[in-house]
Amino acid sequence: MTANRWPSERLKHIADVAFSSVDKKSVDGEVPVRLCNYTDVYYADEITADMPFMEATASLDQVRAFGLRAGDVLITKDSETADDIGVAAFVPERLDGVVCGYHLAVLRPKQDRVDPKYLFWSMASAYAREQMSVVASGVTRYGLRFGDVGNLRLLIPELDRQRAAARFLDRETARIDSLLKKKQALAAAIDVQMVTYITKMTERQEWSPIRLKYLLRERITDGPHETPEFEDEGVPFLSVDSVQDGRLVFDGCRYISPEANREYGRKCRPEKGDLLLTKAASIGKVAEVATDRVFAVWSPLALLKPDPSKASTRFLFFALQGRTAQEQMVLASTSNTQNNLSMPDIGRLKVQLPPLKEQARIARVLMGQWARRAQLLARLSASYKILSQRRQALVTSVVTGQIDVPAETA
Repeated sequence: MTANRWPSERLKHIADVAFSSVDKKSVDGEVPVRLCNYTDVYYADEITADMPFMEATASLDQVRAFGLRAGDVLITKDSETADDIGVAAFVPERLDGVVCGYHLAVLRPKQDRVDPKYLFWSMASAYAREQMSVVASGVTRYGLRFGDVGNLRLLIPELDRQRAAARFLDRETARIDSLLKKKQALAAAIDVQMVTYITKMTERQEWSPIRLKYLLRERITDGPHETPEFEDEGVPFLSVDSVQDGRLVFDGCRYISPEANREYGRKCRPEKGDLLLTKAASIGKVAEVATDRVFAVWSPLALLKPDPSKASTRFLFFALQGRTAQEQMVLASTSNTQNNLSMPDIGRLKVQLPPLKEQARIARVLMGQWARRAQLLARLSASYKILSQRRQALVTSVVTGQIDVPAETA
């Protein structure tokens, strides 16, 4: 059976659609609830009772309307990009006390019209995601309007074929997901091995520990503690998400005006050969500034300027990723009420320091290992991407009838 033989139905005719109004605040007099948030849906295909939901409150009407029931399908209704909108998750069983949070929509299937799991797979398909991408509106952030969600069109065969298709996809995607998890585990093992090697090379008892602040030519600084006015183009303005795998990534970054950069540069001006350390949100990631490109950084990034007469930038790059330095950062960050690293915290970090010639030799050896690690991870990433694309293609092909799943084979 092909897609053009299946009837096209608007979502509002086969499911009740509701946009949640439950925010993250706790209000006296309301009902204590656990809140299913945007990230819970974005990172999981299924919403289950053992997930670490946030504590919040909601009114009785909100609990009745947005309490999670068996068969509910949740979708994200806004995103920073139009093509990343409408991510779906399925609720397999009633979750008492768990309420759908703001930024999410609840789709409640009319079960005489659509199988709940088939609705989930349909919403997760490229067929539905592309429709949502087209109707999403916004400039710096994109959102779905209530009417647009209800008017989405899905291909709906008879119920027995829906159930067969859902069971087929449950089974086949589970096989693909198992392979994806193995690749993730292998990537994690490669990283653990790299950290072990870094630790072995940069931490030796015969070297005296020295506080990081004594190895820098300038005091540790960070970017502005305010939100600047962003521009469509101008000077790149980087934050934590721009520090990836030891390097700076400018793709998708924000921009500020040259005038704002001059103002912020009085306090913090990154230069080639510096190090940037994440000190909020994701703590302890390090990147070397390996470019002459002019850019600015936000307050979650600390700027370190190594003194070349005392410490090699490359050696410090690796030493800060060793187990001892990372453990010091974890301890310092958890002792703060805001769970971040202060500049004094960073300055007090202790690094075991060999002579400069030995630092250079160790850095060369580690750079070779780092390059080999990068090659292995790149291969894993490429194969992971191919498997993910095949998974998405399979889902879309089944819910659009391009792959026929007869009811009797379910």
